[in-house]
Amino acid sequence: MLVQPFKFDRQNYNYIDKIYIHDKNFFLHYNKSEKKMRYAIQLVIVCFAIIALYVCNQPNLYSFILIILGSLCCALLTDYPASLVEKAGGALSKKYKIPAVVVGATFLAIASSAPELFTSLCGVIFFKSFSIGMSAILWSSLFNTCMINGVCAIKNTSNIMIDKHLLSRDMTIFVIVLTLFLFFSLDGLLKHYEFLILISIYIGYIFYLAKDPGAPYKEGEDYSSLFIGIQFFLGLSLIAILCYFMIQFGETAIHSAYALWEIVIPVSVLGATIYGSGTSFADLMVSMKASEKNEIGAAISNAIGSNTFDIAIALGFPGLVYTLIFDCIQINFMSVVMITIMLYIGIIITSFFLYSGKSLSKREGYVLTSYFSICLIIQFYVSFKYGY
Repeated sequence: MLVQPFKFDRQNYNYIDKIYIHDKNFFLHYNKSEKKMRYAIQLVIVCFAIIALYVCNQPNLYSFILIILGSLCCALLTDYPASLVEKAGGALSKKYKIPAVVVGATFLAIASSAPELFTSLCGVIFFKSFSIGMSAILWSSLFNTCMINGVCAIKNTSNIMIDKHLLSRDMTIFVIVLTLFLFFSLDGLLKHYEFLILISIYIGYIFYLAKDPGAPYKEGEDYSSLFIGIQFFLGLSLIAILCYFMIQFGETAIHSAYALWEIVIPVSVLGATIYGSGTSFADLMVSMKASEKNEIGAAISNAIGSNTFDIAIALGFPGLVYTLIFDCIQINFMSVVMITIMLYIGIIITSFFLYSGKSLSKREGYVLTSYFSICLIIQFYVSFKYGY
């Protein structure tokens, strides 16, 4: 893919170099300190929300606000364990010289989409609800397509350049998987063999990528196999715990809102905000940091490519588990159609911008972010008026 390199001012090279050397440690320390402080604040809010969850017998305004904040902070905190999974996957890939393109579709996809996967799994296993994961993942895909691309285009100092071949490949497989999911939803029932088809397509996609592997992945650390396994297990376990409490807080907020004000908050509203957009917020932060360095091409390609993993695996695997344990999954077809149409339109807009000039400008970034905001407003209106 085409990534714009950092351009030094040759006339002022010495000056820039001195500034960089002098301030490098400061900025590294500042960024780490800022992130640690953010994690600490979010963790404290989650702890207080857990106390409110199990101590407050009667819902009140303060516990409701705290629980909503707790759910949001759980979604944001998945950033840290996801980075552990990414490091473990990178180290394993480097250790066994796995091709970079395969790493991107497996370990890095798991790392970036683990919050969506465990949101869906926890919804199925602990809350007997497939709609939680479905709403979260479809909205996460829309967030990745519009908000990540849009915000990065706005933040970037120049137009974002993307490899058209990679875009065609990732967009095509995503549209195929999304269309199949919509087709399977036509009768309002999802069966186990339909989820098997989605999973099989992604596995076939990995084998297709492996046919032309290219260079091996070289970005990982030199860790022992035991340390890699521990880091991988720890990261996934923390994500699972955070996703469980995120949903638990959300379900409690739904009951509290009805008890306090007789307001019914549909699951789709939480899916569009906390569950979907919240779990993708970490990807947005990473992409924004990359855009400041003019290295955003890879981040945008990952945002588009991870959508395929979300639909095929993060929805497919929990759906398969649910249908094997219980029975066919009954879904609200109109709700699926609405968000899928929004997603199709977002894909068309993004593809048009990228194919017309093979880049994203600030103006096009504002179009994408505005479109996502309009979709949110429509979802809120339809959810509270019609209940889906």
